[in-house]
Amino acid sequence: MIWSPLEADHIIARQSSVTGSIGVLIQTADITEFLALLGVSAEAIKSSPLKATPSPLETLTPEARQAAQAVVDDIYR
Repeated sequence: MIWSPLEADHIIARQSSVTGSIGVLIQTADITEFLALLGVSAEAIKSSPLKATPSPLETLTPEARQAAQAVVDDIYR
């Protein structure tokens, strides 16, 4: 399914509809330092370096940030 932006002066919607501005985001947290303080280390076994990124269990690399941004940009378009 492809969504395209539409321009209008009015929006007609049912009372139960959820409407708002279109925004796309990916959120994560880096908890690696906190885990280290607790003596916990996380390990991931992946089929490629960018699988399951971003992840709170890993520091975000520039490559992972770029890949996540590309996904957000693609969905937004």
